[in-house]
Amino acid sequence: MGKAREARRIAELCLREGAFNSCANRTYYAAFLMVVAGLIKLTDYRPPRGEWGHGLVQAQVNTLLIKRRKLLPSDHSSTLSDLLVVRTVGDYEAKDVSQKQAGRALRRATDFLSRFEKVMEVNDGSTG
Repeated sequence: MGKAREARRIAELCLREGAFNSCANRTYYAAFLMVVAGLIKLTDYRPPRGEWGHGLVQAQVNTLLIKRRKLLPSDHSSTLSDLLVVRTVGDYEAKDVSQKQAGRALRRATDFLSRFEKVMEVNDGSTG
């Protein structure tokens, strides 16, 4: 969770400084790292060979935490994949992430992280 919080803080700094591509990158990783922390704390799931791949993490949060245990609202089922789309633009495409896109992504991730942290505080780590 500490790495997720750090990535969010850096995303905020990048947004303020006009580094919108980097903001998109750190925003996505803040959400990704929070999901990994949540899967570790709230479930028995561990990935094959210990590799927390992007698609695998997205699938597991949807299956285990949203659909099965209903710990997060279904409106967050696409949050991680939507943030990945913006991060991909910033990291790999010729065009840049705009200030509007970066700000929107950061707000969405902040809401997601806030909800996720509350879920993790309320749940004692019991698996299911």
